[in-house]
Amino acid sequence: MRGESWLSVTLPRMRFFTIGLIASCALTLSAQTPDRIRLVMPKGNGSILVPLGDGFQLKQVALYDENTRADLFLDNNKTGISVSYLLFPTDQYTNTTEKCRNSVLEGVVEGALSKATLKDKRADTRALSNGQQLSIGSYVIEKNLGLKMNQKNVFGFFVSGSTCGEIHLSKTPTTPGDEQLFNAALDSFNFDPTYVPQPADYKALAKILSEQLHDNAAAKTYLTAANSFSLDSAGSSPTEAALRFAMPDHPGYLQMEAPNYEVTELSAKPNGKEFGIRADNKVTMTQVLGFLYLPDGHSGDDAASCRETQLHSEENRGYRKMIARREITSASGVPIAIVEYEQSKNPAPYSTVIRAFVAKKGVCADIETMGRAGISPELSNKLFATIQFDPDREPDFPSKFMYAMVLYEHHAYAAAAALYESLIPSADKTDDPVKMRRILADKASTSYGMSGDLVHSRTINEAAIAKDPGYPFYYYNLACADAEDGNANAAKIHLEQAFARKANVIPGETLPNPAQDDSFLKLKSNKQFWSFIQSLPKS
Repeated sequence: MRGESWLSVTLPRMRFFTIGLIASCALTLSAQTPDRIRLVMPKGNGSILVPLGDGFQLKQVALYDENTRADLFLDNNKTGISVSYLLFPTDQYTNTTEKCRNSVLEGVVEGALSKATLKDKRADTRALSNGQQLSIGSYVIEKNLGLKMNQKNVFGFFVSGSTCGEIHLSKTPTTPGDEQLFNAALDSFNFDPTYVPQPADYKALAKILSEQLHDNAAAKTYLTAANSFSLDSAGSSPTEAALRFAMPDHPGYLQMEAPNYEVTELSAKPNGKEFGIRADNKVTMTQVLGFLYLPDGHSGDDAASCRETQLHSEENRGYRKMIARREITSASGVPIAIVEYEQSKNPAPYSTVIRAFVAKKGVCADIETMGRAGISPELSNKLFATIQFDPDREPDFPSKFMYAMVLYEHHAYAAAAALYESLIPSADKTDDPVKMRRILADKASTSYGMSGDLVHSRTINEAAIAKDPGYPFYYYNLACADAEDGNANAAKIHLEQAFARKANVIPGETLPNPAQDDSFLKLKSNKQFWSFIQSLPKS
């Protein structure tokens, strides 16, 4: 039967290792590469992968409309073309691709260009290789504010869910041969409206804004987003948060919309059979506590069986006064068994509980709602109505990666290590195979080390070096293992190899200071080795 051990969702970003090996930063699939930038909003899902190179230079990253709209601007000195990429939330005027196009272009033409002379105004669609149908709008500005321009402008829009992605191309003056340039830029538009931004995305944009563009205010906005990141609803605005449950080795996926709820805790069992989320609404003072799990026996065959089996297992937990049992169906057709009860004789905070159970094909979900001033059936039903459940959905890469992260932060290092290691072959299917392979190998070796299995940790690093000898943390991790074994000579060699490659760290990483690492502090009495440690460059 499921348990209730919990882990704070605020994950530390430092490298630490109680027995010496160094844990890698919590980097994710979103980490950026030097030849592209991932544009995201400080709040809300969606991203645009912006390619660099071929003469394009970054000129601006800006936030507008109370930091809800993100805008990235590039210039190309070779071709003379300028490109803007924009992300912003939809509303009733922009909630379809065509509406987004019309709303934006009408605002431009009737506003900034109200006195301009325009020609060749067109509206069209363009199919991209990923299946998206861009809604296109274009015109040529012959003259504006008394100045001759002959500037061609092409806009492309795509809307999905609550996000509109836009590309705006312009060139002054335009010539007949420019069509190829515009078409190539449109075809490269890489907008993923479902992408969940990660801390590395926010931090990378903050770094660009601070160090290259000197916009500290916008940088601070992105850093705030990174620091408030929660694994489950990362990047979502409070009104769009969704709780997503999955296990690493068994089919089953559940999602529930939780508007204005913030994920505060996550849990995961080392056996891979349970994933839990706690989320709080600070306005209504209510809480959601949910689990997706594999129950014993046949209680996962239907919702009512799941409910009764779980309640029976809790009979000895103390006072419980039953109020009602009922069954409802979610908007997506999921059968739900509900129980409402009092868990305290006094009108204490969180005394009334309403729980929803979902089950099929051996998988159960238990979603509990409660409130400091009570919880109404109307509010609970509204939440439960958004439940979507697929017992056949196989766990995907992000679900497994997240599960491993939670295990690691909950100090279940052996289980985390095995899961991280199992994901290494999957790195080849990600957007950036080399980077993800580095992250997974580093996390796997670190987790094995934290569990005390230095031999297995060494094996991971040595195998990684054979394929990718340029990444410094493989050598640093080996040096830590050497130090744990008391081998100062080997530790020195591996540290030299690590620092010789320090320029190859993933963006956002830095090599730690070995003088402050517990593994190397164990060899501090070795004066020759410690003198070497102090001579190493500080990152």
